[in-house]
Amino acid sequence: MTVERALATANDSDGFRFGPVYLSQMACLVILFCFGLVARLLVTVFFADNHSVYFEHMIIAQNILQGKGYSWDEWHRAILQPTSLVVPLYVYWCLLFEWLSPHNFLPMYAMQAVIAATGCIPAFRIGRNMFTTRIGWVFAALYTFYPEFVFMHSKAVAESMLVVAALWMIERYSLLREKPPGTIGSVRVAMQIGAISGVGMLIKETASLVAIAIMIAQLMRFRPRWSVFRWQLAPMLAVIIVIVCPWFIRNAIVQGEFVPLRTAYGINLWVSNLPGSAGNDRTVDGLDMMSNLPPAYRDSLNKVLPLDEQDRDRHYIAETYRMIKQDPAAYLNHCLVRLRGFVLFVRYHPLASNPIYRSSWILLLIFGIPGVVMASRSHRIDPVVPLIILGFLLLYVPVEMLPRYRVVPASLLMLFASVSIDRVLTVLEARFAKVRNVWN
Repeated sequence: MTVERALATANDSDGFRFGPVYLSQMACLVILFCFGLVARLLVTVFFADNHSVYFEHMIIAQNILQGKGYSWDEWHRAILQPTSLVVPLYVYWCLLFEWLSPHNFLPMYAMQAVIAATGCIPAFRIGRNMFTTRIGWVFAALYTFYPEFVFMHSKAVAESMLVVAALWMIERYSLLREKPPGTIGSVRVAMQIGAISGVGMLIKETASLVAIAIMIAQLMRFRPRWSVFRWQLAPMLAVIIVIVCPWFIRNAIVQGEFVPLRTAYGINLWVSNLPGSAGNDRTVDGLDMMSNLPPAYRDSLNKVLPLDEQDRDRHYIAETYRMIKQDPAAYLNHCLVRLRGFVLFVRYHPLASNPIYRSSWILLLIFGIPGVVMASRSHRIDPVVPLIILGFLLLYVPVEMLPRYRVVPASLLMLFASVSIDRVLTVLEARFAKVRNVWN
């Protein structure tokens, strides 16, 4: 049996049949997971920096191990103090492996590879539930082998775990949308979404964008809205609050005020809109923006910056608003640069010049954009998808843009690319069938 015929059988069953051999859905997912894991482990062994402590999560974890507590000093620009810079779960993940293997982070990146490779499972289920089984398989394969996703786990950033959490949230939503409010099943699935959302928000705060999109999409889908809120959204919110509340309480005690998940909005907004910025923490020459401030401006700023983390963040926001009022055109230009980076490539970032990264993203756009059109014409676009993409746009375009910030929207673009690829496979199957009929 040809590969095309094997793929065609996936429209009617969850597995594949190659002649007398039938592979169940579970067997196919295990095989796909193994391929994805091997690819990621190879990256971990040959390309990852397994010895450096250079990201904020790792430095805070190191401070905890040294008895300094959950603290941060803004890259030595402020006094060391209790921090709410980042949400805690990924910090404690780094802490575990810095404790187990303090001079080699190969075990941490290997475990991140395992978690990242499991994303093929929710990817398959999302494609199957929202479109067809074959689209599910194509989506799972794209997730498994897309170059950026294969490399993403090999840095001490939370995005590789965020994507997996976001996909599971969307997968649970794809089940929830089929369950009318008021049933035990809908309450159970809503609570599962709440549990994944709460954990995801403590890994990376942007998981909250996915949760909000799910809630809005459910309100758009069902009437009466009070019933949706009572039987689905309220249980979802209750679980999220239970999981996230300890972090809020800790921040209120330590900082003496309410902190919405994390600090750093102010400093990110400020550094990304400075004159000469590339729309993020780098200059247009690719250098670190903070280390290349004009000396006179840096000295004047340091004289007025408060010592307290929350007060510093507010001062950065006020300073940014001052710059925007002084030159609104420059701010709009930075927003356009960030929008371009969201859609195409982040300028002056090392990834932007990587040919594998560039070519794979262009191919994803080539297949993904027609997939959006096809899904739109067949009324198969669920509102949760554009809501999630809009949420990430509204968060990052006004503030700061780095390549890893768009990984969740990129995974949704893969879903639409799967729709295009499915159409191509359908056309090829029809043509092969005509050729076989002619020869027969």
